[in-house]
Amino acid sequence: MSDEHLHRAESVVRRAENISGDKKVELLGLLSRLKSAIGLVSKTHAEDAQSVARLAEASAREATHKRPNQLEKVLHELKQSVDKFEASHPDLVIAVNEFATILAEMGI
Repeated sequence: MSDEHLHRAESVVRRAENISGDKKVELLGLLSRLKSAIGLVSKTHAEDAQSVARLAEASAREATHKRPNQLEKVLHELKQSVDKFEASHPDLVIAVNEFATILAEMGI
């Protein structure tokens, strides 16, 4: 199920008219990294992995809808969802933080 959320996030990014080509490439690369990291986390924390994937999808969707308040809220939730994995899964935390930072910096 996590993969479905991430595939939908990829589709949202690809179709987004308000995201430049360079940013799309960067975001899609980060989503690929997220897939790998979430796959590792899901082996021991399936529910948490599902939540991270769902929030990544929601973040991508909010970024394309140009709703800054909603985007800020969901990005905050996304970052919080990985806090407990900082020691055990640093790659997940790094990928999520980079993904969230790019979306936030886009000024949407």
